[in-house]
Amino acid sequence: MMPSSKEFEVLESFKRCILLFHTRIYELYNSNDLTKQLLASNWSKYITLIFTYMFIAIMTHQVLILIGCHLGLISKQVDLFIETPTHCSHVYVSANIIQKNGKLKRELFSRPIVYYIEFGPDDYEDPDLGTTLGFLRGKLLALLRENELLNKHNQQLKHIQCDQLQIFKKERLLTDDDEFLCNMDVNTGDKLTCIAQI
Repeated sequence: MMPSSKEFEVLESFKRCILLFHTRIYELYNSNDLTKQLLASNWSKYITLIFTYMFIAIMTHQVLILIGCHLGLISKQVDLFIETPTHCSHVYVSANIIQKNGKLKRELFSRPIVYYIEFGPDDYEDPDLGTTLGFLRGKLLALLRENELLNKHNQQLKHIQCDQLQIFKKERLLTDDDEFLCNMDVNTGDKLTCIAQI
């Protein structure tokens, strides 16, 4: 199917614009002794022009996105490379149990119990993002229930639910059990604090 005369005119004008643009770029490189060397051989000419056109295309893309954001045509800037957080493979958790007796509260241990909790591939809910806060709570509760130092409080520990374990990173309380640890800024090797009330 042959293009119509109007389509043919548009293609010809587009071809002339590209040729004119290419000629201007070529003249610009030839105008300076330093850049003239970039066009000395066929290979260097092709490489130089390819990088020049790539640079112009990327800059045009960025300018159009910024204009679109400024005019409200694009809701947010589009990232070419999406960064995926690295999953958390192990953490250290300092756990202590607070026993309430009326209005009085006391910690069961003078020094908290420190657990090293490692997550293997079977523990990951997502291969890229790793495991969630809810999984960490469940694993920590199981470790507390198995601890021999807590045998005398074992009955009270059986009644603790996962959501009663308060887990902190520094002073920040971690609350969303369905969220992945890496999305909560918990990285491999971080030290967390856990407080359980019985």
